[in-house]
This record gives sequence, structure tokens and C-alpha cells, in this order.
Amino acid sequence: MQQKISIKLFLGKKAEQYIDEVANLRIKIFREFPYLYDGDKDYEKHYLKKFIGTEDSLIAIAFDENSVIGALTGLPLKLEEQTIYQAWIQKGDSIDKVYYFSEALIFKAYRRQGIGKALFTIAESWVSSTNQFETYTLATVIRANNHPKRPQGYTSSDAFWLKLDYKKTDDIICTISWKEVGEETESSKPLLFWSKKK
Repeated sequence: MQQKISIKLFLGKKAEQYIDEVANLRIKIFREFPYLYDGDKDYEKHYLKKFIGTEDSLIAIAFDENSVIGALTGLPLKLEEQTIYQAWIQKGDSIDKVYYFSEALIFKAYRRQGIGKALFTIAESWVSSTNQFETYTLATVIRANNHPKRPQGYTSSDAFWLKLDYKKTDDIICTISWKEVGEETESSKPLLFWSKKK
């Protein structure tokens, strides 16, 4: 990781000053394949407030000097939207001790430099220190290998999650709706959970 890059963890309202920058990250990065998300700044700022007002939520932020170039958000799975945690319950799994990392965001120019790992390290360390959670989880969108908008030479993030010791769940899949680039309205997309034990 470059010397000028720093990673900081923010809990509660301490992250509020960076909501605009993290919203910008979400809009720009999720517009890329595989999410193809057609984001809106006002919606993003409203969405991100849950990581300020929700108990045991966090935002880890990567800075290049004073510029926000990456972020990781998280909160207890049981405090997420029901559409996200329902798949766990349907499988008969308890969600009380599961911590959910909602999004990991890094600008393309800063990837493959250890920043993602550093974000997860600081976030997982704090979650572990609470002694409330036994499992970490995240979810990635499912896209067909022959998807028409898949860029030539695209490489999925699967290898990165495996490097962090996350493993694909067999069939814990949730459905989230968002407006995709080129769509007139929102449509449902399936996401598969990856998990690891503390």
C-alpha cells in the first residue's frame, strides 16, 4: 500500500462528514460491471445515513492524503432490510451473530494495492472486539458469464474474497432491486452471500 494512503474507522456520527464522498464512490463504482447501477446522489446520501444511526454500524474509509478513494460499510445483519436477511432465515440459520459488510468500494486506480485488505482488517478487528458476532458476511451480484454488458477482459472479485478467507455459501441468495444503466425502472437482481467465521 502506498505511503500516502491511510485507513480510518468511523463509528456512528463520526462518519457524517464523509457521506458525500462515500455516496460519490457508490455512484461511480457501482456503475461499473457487474452492478451497472444507475445511482442518484440524494438517494445515496439518504441510504448511507443508516451507517451513522444504526447500532454497531461502521464505515471504514481509505484516504489518499485528504481525498476519499475507498470505503467499507457494515452493520449487524439483523438490522439490515428484511429482503437481505430473509434468505438466511429461510435456510434455518440464525442472524443474531452475523455481521454484514454491505459494500466494499475502491476507485479503479487504487485497486490491487492492499487497500481492500486493509479496509477489511480494520473493520473485522473492530467487529471482533465487540464480542457479539461469530460470522462475517458479504454479498455479490450474480451475473451470467455471457452477460451482454460484461467488459472484455473482466475479472470478478471472487479471488479477492477467497484471499480474505470468505467462502461462497451454497445457496443463500437475496434479491435487491435497483435501476440498471439503460433501464427505465428498477428490476430485481440476485446476490449470493460469502461468509467466514470469526
